[in-house]
Amino acid sequence: DIRESPFLDLIRSTCVWYNNVTFRVYDELAGENIRKFIENPDNHREYIGNNRIIIADTLMESVEGADAILLMTPTENHRGVDSNDVYKHTGKEYPIFLDCRNFYDYEDVAYIINARFRYASVGRQIAPKK
Repeated sequence: DIRESPFLDLIRSTCVWYNNVTFRVYDELAGENIRKFIENPDNHREYIGNNRIIIADTLMESVEGADAILLMTPTENHRGVDSNDVYKHTGKEYPIFLDCRNFYDYEDVAYIINARFRYASVGRQIAPKK
């Protein structure tokens, strides 16, 4: 169920401020519901404008050419993802990685940063374990 999803709020607010934005969305849990939502323009006509939403079938497809990656619905499968591989798929020099759920611990974050991402976490500061 995506009716109350933060994903929708993020897209709405982004579309208010920016034009020509492409959102590539991958959600292994709610992907089909998101696809149904996007395929019906009555659900988003008022805010999408000339922005685009693309539903990706794989994680790597979703990060292709990304300036920023927002992790909003993490699953345990995200822990095994190679940050260097994700970085290569973005094709950017220093893409942003925003962990909206504080999913990664210090060691994971160090690996993400070493892969040349600019990492930020919502609502917490990342510090090494003592």
